[in-house]
Amino acid sequence: MKTRHQASKSKSHLHGLIKSLSKSEKRYFKIYLKRNAQGENSASEKLFDAIDQQESYDEKKLKGKFKQESFARNFSVAKNRLTENILRALHFYHHQKSKENTFNTLLNEIEILYSKSLKGLCIKKYRQANELALFLNYPIKILRLEKWRNKLEISSLSDEDNYQEALNTLRLESELNDLLKDLRKKQLEKDSLSLAVLKLHSILEENLLHRRVLKKTHRGLSHLYYLQQNFTMSLDHAQKALKVLNDNEIEEQIHLISNIIYLAVKVKQFDKAKTKLFELRMLQKDFGHLPPLKPKFLEAIANLDLFIKTSEKRIQDALEAIPPIAKELAYYNGEIDHKKRASFYLNFAQIYFLKSEFKSALKWSNELINYKALELHSDLYLHGLLFNLILHSELGNHAYNSHRLKFVEQTFEKAGSIGRFEEQFFQYIDKEEINFEQWQRDFLKLPQNEREKSIVLNFEFEKWLEAKVKKVDLIYLI
Repeated sequence: MKTRHQASKSKSHLHGLIKSLSKSEKRYFKIYLKRNAQGENSASEKLFDAIDQQESYDEKKLKGKFKQESFARNFSVAKNRLTENILRALHFYHHQKSKENTFNTLLNEIEILYSKSLKGLCIKKYRQANELALFLNYPIKILRLEKWRNKLEISSLSDEDNYQEALNTLRLESELNDLLKDLRKKQLEKDSLSLAVLKLHSILEENLLHRRVLKKTHRGLSHLYYLQQNFTMSLDHAQKALKVLNDNEIEEQIHLISNIIYLAVKVKQFDKAKTKLFELRMLQKDFGHLPPLKPKFLEAIANLDLFIKTSEKRIQDALEAIPPIAKELAYYNGEIDHKKRASFYLNFAQIYFLKSEFKSALKWSNELINYKALELHSDLYLHGLLFNLILHSELGNHAYNSHRLKFVEQTFEKAGSIGRFEEQFFQYIDKEEINFEQWQRDFLKLPQNEREKSIVLNFEFEKWLEAKVKKVDLIYLI
């Protein structure tokens, strides 16, 4: 007769399950644990690795290995939890593989239908594939669909003897893409913005513009007017771009509605901002279950909710919203865009700063400047460095600022971002006793374009100087 130990050593369903997994399934399981990180999942990963290393199952050795771990006190619960996690991961893994196979089948069907000139059915299959590509969130699949979108739109126009119109659409779109590329690379000087606005308005005067050209033109104009700080016109074109979107362009809807909310707040249209935020929440209710969209909704809704609260001076409400948002950020971990995550850190710091809670502000400011995924020469990182020095100044950490300043100056020099504002900032922030009245006078002597550089996202440096001179909290001057 076998002893209890021999039985546990010779047979384990969990051991058999782990050993049956392929390399890709094991890799996906680790990814699944990280994406769905809960406290107990680190225990699941440790137990998984230990069992995977055993040729034959030996529970006694496992308990000895983990005797210092809290989960060892209830080993059967830990094993059951690991089994459940593996089965859930396998479900999602094979569900996604199934979706990928469906996508490839649809792509093959599109090619066959196109070759047979069955364009109506071809477009129907294209739409199914497009929706699936959005679900999978694989850029390579979206790119594979892009050529079919262009082919199908040209062919449908040529059927109506509008081939020249199709070529005109592609020509305009090419011009638009070049212009928008320059905008993204910041290659347009300020005096060139007006010419770019005129160019885009001339495109709008063309007859029978394709929906895609209209969308890109209005988005381009919204961005150009924003750069000119004409927020009213920027808002108008963002709303026009939203109107021409298709219902299945969910990510673009999120992006444009977010822009509209931000711009509505800038022009003090708070009712519009709140209405659009509600619209965004309704969109989340309909599409938030799709894995690639979950973090995108968090990025948009949480940031904008904080922005509205701080803009309406509801600082306490904003402070209370920070802990649950921080918890969500930790939950989604690597799924949040690194720039969006960094902007959350800066926003958190600035909200605490408005309440003069400088230690809490410093905690989040440090999260930003120590965030390894952020490029050292990005605007967000550079702004974060300046704001960090301001916080240390408020806390009386002059020795830290003197020590840190050399690194900050070198970072700005490497980024080619030292102007008259930065030079002045470094000169004053290095003083143990800062003469804020003199700093304010010198700041106001700077050219307008240099003073504009002092606006660090939602933090207005000029207002901070005024608050220091008047010896009042910043919140009373915003």
